[in-house]
Amino acid sequence: MPNGKNHGLIMFVDWSGSMNTNMKGTIEQMMILVMFCKRVNIPFEVYAFSDSYMTRSEDEDGRYKNNYDSNGYLLGAKIRKYGTVALNRFNLLNLFSSRMKAKELHEAYLYMTLTSYSFANQYSYTRVDDVYFSIPERMCLGGTPLNAALYVSFSVIREFVKRNQIEVINSIFLTDGD
Repeated sequence: MPNGKNHGLIMFVDWSGSMNTNMKGTIEQMMILVMFCKRVNIPFEVYAFSDSYMTRSEDEDGRYKNNYDSNGYLLGAKIRKYGTVALNRFNLLNLFSSRMKAKELHEAYLYMTLTSYSFANQYSYTRVDDVYFSIPERMCLGGTPLNAALYVSFSVIREFVKRNQIEVINSIFLTDGD
């Protein structure tokens, strides 16, 4: 901008099964945008949204416990009180951030590249590469909680703007909308 305003970019990537044939290209597009932001020193955050990431967590004893009740709503003492908005099985996974150190960002690029090849091989009739890469179970594609992602994005964006003193914010949703 001619007036030298502070810019910021937040991306929300659809991590759902309907994106299966587009995940490699979507991940590549996401990483190009991240590299651009890093190169020109624009603060950024990238989140994957899905309903399948981390339905269970480990307690102090190393045992797994469910994070959701039978209706798909989060469990916890602070969750169920008057005035709380209940989002059914919705998760944001922070994939990239301008707060990452150079080594962390480099590792994230490598992992996301392998993830993109995994999706390309898993959901195509012909393999993209001779080598098969598997991803952690928690990174598998799920449903599309697009409405929940849109709803939560307002508070995520407000926090990002405040933390980075952003004057011009751009948000991108990489989704097929299904």
